[in-house]
Amino acid sequence: MRSKASSDLSTTASVLAFVALALFGAVILWISDAFHYDRLAEKLGEAVVIAGLVGAGIEGLAAKRLIDHAAHQMARYFHAEDLPELARAGIHRLLDTKVVARNYERTFILSRVDDDWVKLTSEISLVLVNNGRKTEAVRPFLAEEGIHGPILLEASCRGRSYVDADLRNVEPTSGVVFFRTTREIKLEPSPAVKNVDSLTTAQRCDVRWKYEMKMPSTYTDVTAFTRVNVSPTLKLVSASEYEFSASLDNDCDHSDSAVWSYKKAFVPGEHVRVWWKPKTEDDGIRAQV
Repeated sequence: MRSKASSDLSTTASVLAFVALALFGAVILWISDAFHYDRLAEKLGEAVVIAGLVGAGIEGLAAKRLIDHAAHQMARYFHAEDLPELARAGIHRLLDTKVVARNYERTFILSRVDDDWVKLTSEISLVLVNNGRKTEAVRPFLAEEGIHGPILLEASCRGRSYVDADLRNVEPTSGVVFFRTTREIKLEPSPAVKNVDSLTTAQRCDVRWKYEMKMPSTYTDVTAFTRVNVSPTLKLVSASEYEFSASLDNDCDHSDSAVWSYKKAFVPGEHVRVWWKPKTEDDGIRAQV
């Protein structure tokens, strides 16, 4: 499959060829008029000019749209063509993904409130990139269950800071609390193979969330992904009074006891889970043995 750069270069070359053809026709017309050649040369020049202009227009505008449309339609049937239509539609939406989350990291701090409750403080950082062909608009957001009373402590998006009151919105039916940035961010396209650190400010959107929730002392929490997320990482910063663990599937690298790095790309709707519970006296005895 050709890269985007080579495809764009090919299209530009084709358009320039048609423009040259139109200019050649214009030269024929000028020569016909200047030297009083017969009507045949004049008609030939007109035909060449029209052909060049029409060709340039089709190649530069219509061709790309036709190719993109055909590619989408082919993807619907060539990928998992034996699956039901709704399954193929889901795969098609995934293939149409443009904006991807990179360098995702979520840290956890567990602190005791009382015997029954803990305060979970989380900090999430990630970089949104656009691996499509044109500029995309995004509005980063965070969603958490309202029953845990999420409080936004800090938030920033491409250098702009926000507070809880700016972003808080409660979904009335489910009670889910959404924190959504107030303005759209324009993301210019970049190649998927390019290192995130080498992208320009216009090609990336650095997002950071810090928030806390009150949760049971023996409980579990889910990190659910709302967009394609490449190789996310979970880190435990502090939980001195609690046993803490995270999902070890999904190609997890857990060589560091406080870090879980997932060597795969998660799609929207997938998640990883963490668990905690108070340490018992037996845990302390085992640690000393």
